[in-house]
Amino acid sequence: MTVKHRGRRVGAAAAVAAFAVFGLQGVAQANPDAPNVGYGYRNHPSAVVCVQKFYNHYLAGPALIATDGKFGRETYAATRRLQQWVNQTYKGQYSLDVDGVVGKRTGDALIGIARKDQWIDPVFVNNCAAALPTTR
Repeated sequence: MTVKHRGRRVGAAAAVAAFAVFGLQGVAQANPDAPNVGYGYRNHPSAVVCVQKFYNHYLAGPALIATDGKFGRETYAATRRLQQWVNQTYKGQYSLDVDGVVGKRTGDALIGIARKDQWIDPVFVNNCAAALPTTR
């Protein structure tokens, strides 16, 4: 295979991969079938990154946590703090168990809050809506 043909194949493969990851961003729907995120679950890295970025955006201040897609102690603590924050800030609208697990109710709350936030990228929120468990 010539370098020219190999370059076309690599370019085509990259285009297919990019479409698979980014092609449907504008139309991402909530995913009631997405698994929970937390200890003891098969955590998908993109779902964990959503939780980590939501924490960094809403609560971290200067103490950011790594957005590495790995659910560890910091992400567990961040999830619990997010749940506490939602309960305190959005009394009556959301009532979350502070358990460190992003289930459907926590997913609904995070996506609902982020969809109304003008300072957060709507494409990111749509991707998170597809990655996190929700009821809708």
